[in-house]
Amino acid sequence: VGGGEQGMIRLAETATEVVAGFVGRPWPGAAPLDVIVDAEGWKTYEPSDSVKVAFSIRCGATGYGTLLVAETRVITGPLAAQAFRRYWRRIRPGAALVHASLLRAIARRATQVDAER
Repeated sequence: VGGGEQGMIRLAETATEVVAGFVGRPWPGAAPLDVIVDAEGWKTYEPSDSVKVAFSIRCGATGYGTLLVAETRVITGPLAAQAFRRYWRRIRPGAALVHASLLRAIARRATQVDAER
């Protein structure tokens, strides 16, 4: 993610949910962080001039089928708030399209697997 930093790391997984995350400065021109974290390090990381991001995909049974939910949460360090706001304003429309596309792809794959059974 941005500037040569480490990519997403798996934070948790259950039968119905996968959670991944990263810490860093994903906006263009930002210096990469000097830290590399694992799942435990992610939990304790306190951003000051960076962000801490978690992304989850979970599913649950409903009366009409399976509900898929994608969620992204961001903790912004106080020194990174302005840079992240500018960055998010630019990428938000694309991020929404990626979420929607990801959920459609998961739904298609689940339908294919169900049909093969």
